[in-house]
Amino acid sequence: MVRTDVDGVVCNYVSQGTWDFGSLVFSSEFCSGNIASVEALDETNSAFELRTAPDCAGTENETNYRTWFHFSIAGGVKDQVVNLTVNNLN
Repeated sequence: MVRTDVDGVVCNYVSQGTWDFGSLVFSSEFCSGNIASVEALDETNSAFELRTAPDCAGTENETNYRTWFHFSIAGGVKDQVVNLTVNNLN
């Protein structure tokens, strides 16, 4: 999946992007956002695997550490259950 910003422009930051899964929209397109990928684990879009990018990914200061994740989910409805697994953290 190609990561884009809210205007559809391809995102060059490894840690920032937007992913659409039906009515759910995952985003790390904001200051300090960090999610490198989102994958649906089932066809009902109720379980997801999120992977973080290394700290300072894509820059000369990139490290092997993954010390934070920061993202949003929009489009959910009241009482909807969404299971998240966040991988690649130290």
